[in-house]
This record gives sequence, C-alpha cells and structure tokens, in this order.
Amino acid sequence: MNNEHVDKIVRNYQSFINNAWPCVEIIKKLDDPNLEYLDEDWFQSNWEIMVEGVLCESGSEFLEIYGSGDDCNGDSSRVFLPKANPTHRIYCRGLTGNKILDVISKKEVNILDYTWDQFVSWDGNWHGQCPPFDFVLLENRNKNNLGTNEKQLDDQIAIHSREIIFEVEKI
Repeated sequence: MNNEHVDKIVRNYQSFINNAWPCVEIIKKLDDPNLEYLDEDWFQSNWEIMVEGVLCESGSEFLEIYGSGDDCNGDSSRVFLPKANPTHRIYCRGLTGNKILDVISKKEVNILDYTWDQFVSWDGNWHGQCPPFDFVLLENRNKNNLGTNEKQLDDQIAIHSREIIFEVEKI
C-alpha cells in the first residue's frame, strides 16, 4: 500500500470528478433506462482506476467501494475484479484536531468515529451528487449497531473537504 500520497491522490480524484461531471450530465440527458445508474458506475470505475489502482498492490489489495459502488456487475459493487474483497479503507482526520462540525447535524463530532464514503455537494440543507464536490460524506464506523431511528442522524456526517486529510488503513 502506498501510504505516502493518499491525500494527494484522493484530492486528484476529487478534482477529476468536479471537472469531468459535465460529460456525465450530457450522457444522462439521453434519458435511456440503461443509464439509470451511470453516475454510480462512473464514480466507482474511476475510483478503482485513479485511487485504488495507484494506492494498492495490484491483485492483493483493494479499497472499499466509493459511495454506493456500481450496479453493472450484479451482486458486486465493483467494476473491475468484481469478486475482490476490500482490504483497506480511506478515512479522514482533521487538519487541526479530530473534533469537526458536521454540517448535517450542526454538531461537533469526532471524525475518527467515521469512515470515508464519497465526495458530495452541500446546498445548505442536504448533500447531493453534483458539483462542486467539495464536501465529504462519512459513515459511522459502528453504523450496524445504531439500533434506533433517533440515532440515524449520526449514521452519516458531511464535512468540508478543506478541513480534513485523507489517509488509509487496513481493514
């Protein structure tokens, strides 16, 4: 695993999706039912090429999926090597400490309690899947143990990407 340049590589992916998104929007306007999950497939395939392909040892290391992954390979959320299981995950730590304001709940959270999910936009009320992709959506590391709907707000948090550093850890 190439740990040295994780932040730079993930931010390069962020720049790419921000700049290339207009091409995806043109294709999505074709209104073809076969393109229903084009954006998820596009995010995941480029994630595997631009981030996983650079950070991971070929054939033996794999990252967790980007966002919801793809929908082009049946039961798998991966585009390439659909049977591969993740060995590593991206996580974030704060630039100036690990207590950071979550824009969804408007509460200060410990970012180390969460793992990376995807880049998102923020409209002031909720996150979306359109540029600018300048926020990160993170998932509670213990999301399977939340138990009640009252805690669902803490299931995911959104943080501005300028407040964090991307790192990788073995699962």
